[in-house]
Parts: sequence; structure tokens; C-alpha cells
Amino acid sequence: MAQIHPESIHAEFHKEIVIVPCMLAGVSSLRCVLDTGSSMTGVSPKLVEQLKLHPVSEPGASSSSPLAYTLPSQKVQLGTNMLIVERMGMAPLDVVSKAVGERVDVLLGTSAFEQLQITIDPVLSEVRIAAPSTAVSGTAHSIQIIMPNHVPIGFATMKAAGDKGVIVPMHIDTGSMPTLLLNKPFWDAHPEIATGNRAVRDSDVLLTVDGMRFGGEFRNVPAIESLDTSVARSSRLVGGWIGAPVLNRFVITYDLGRSAMYTTPVSGFDRPFERPPAR
Repeated sequence: MAQIHPESIHAEFHKEIVIVPCMLAGVSSLRCVLDTGSSMTGVSPKLVEQLKLHPVSEPGASSSSPLAYTLPSQKVQLGTNMLIVERMGMAPLDVVSKAVGERVDVLLGTSAFEQLQITIDPVLSEVRIAAPSTAVSGTAHSIQIIMPNHVPIGFATMKAAGDKGVIVPMHIDTGSMPTLLLNKPFWDAHPEIATGNRAVRDSDVLLTVDGMRFGGEFRNVPAIESLDTSVARSSRLVGGWIGAPVLNRFVITYDLGRSAMYTTPVSGFDRPFERPPAR
């Protein structure tokens, strides 16, 4: 693995999704979404054509999945740091671009993040890069995660008013625009949390992960079926996804190679959430 140089990169936040400049295979001025919800790195069809890459069709994969057309490994540059990304696929990023209202060329997945330590700071609008295992501020709250299929999962407690709480594995997903998404199996199994209209009951529902409270109360949070993505096909055992609107209430350092993340709440992190948009 190449040596990692500590540095800060200016980041934009569009509808809570973090976008940073990157370079892929020598092409600069690309716009890259940092997505902890996928192990794959997705590249737009337009960029695939521009780079004259040769995607290979994967039998049985959905055409909307980055796994549908795999690509040879490429070099992705963040700031001055060069990463070799092996798990790459062609993905319909025009959908992502439309959702965030900005051009998106690359969706950088966790197979790249595992090579470094990365901090997403919504207060300073920057992303900080450091070598894995770099010491983190002593005031940050350490959260242990697991990494099945290279995707971070934390063990969350959802607690409604008067309820003891339900512990459930949740994907940590910086690429998800809704506040919180619940898997339908979880919704079916816990009527004390979710209602028949697939929304969290209209009372305070608090979310904690490894002892750290994540923001304020949740109301009318949609529950969904598993999506047809590489993550969702392995998601039957998880309760859902914690999305960017929750994560951006913290400065978070991801050290995925060590199966750890570190959170520092920003001002107003515990204010109530408004009803999130449907995915």
C-alpha cells in the first residue's frame, strides 16, 4: 500500500451528501461522492467511455447495480494521495446527480476507504486524510463496528417512549440522503417502533450506537424493502441504514481498516429531525 500523506481537502455538501474533487486514471476535476454504504466504487458510463475502459458484464446482476459491469482496477487520487481501487463497476450515476442536484462522476466505496483514515467534517466543509491507525482526538467517542462485505455496520439501539429499546445492526451510510431507513423485516418484527404505514411511530424514537446518542427524535421515518444493490443483497440481517443527515451532525473519523469510527457531535446535534424525503 502506498504511503498516505496527511492533508485536508475542501468538501461540498449537497443535500447532506459529501462531494470532493478527485482524479481517476489521469482525468482531473472529477466530482466524487464518498459512500460508506457500498464496497464498490462506481464510475459513470460517460466517464467509462471517456477513459476507454472495457466493462465486463456480470451474469445475473441487475443493470442498476455497480456489479453489473465490472471494470479493471484503477488509480484514484484524493488530494495528493493515490489509491489503487480494485472493486470498481460502471454505475448509473446520473440518478445520483439528479438526486443531489450536482454532477457526480465517481462514487467512491469502502474498498478505497480501507486504505486510509478519513474524517468528514461538515463544520469546516472539509475531508481530512491520514494514515490508518492515526491517533484521534481524545474527546471523540469511539464506536466499534463490523465490516461484513467491507461495509460498516454499527449496533444501534432504537428506543421509543416507555420502551426498553431494540438492538439492531445498522449500515453506516454516508451515501444515503434520507435520515433513517428501516428494512421491512425489522419493521414487521417490531410494531412497537414502526406503524402499519411503514413509518416510525409519532413519538420520540431515540437512536444510539455503541452508547453514543445520534441526534434527536425521529418521526415518520420510512421503512423500505431491501434495495437491489450489492449491499442490500447482504442486508437481510440488518435493520436498516443510518443516513447522511444523521451522520453530518457529527465530525466522524472512519478507520475502516481497524473496524472503528470516532464521533464528535457538532452544535445542535440533538435537535429533532424533520420528516425525511422518500428514497
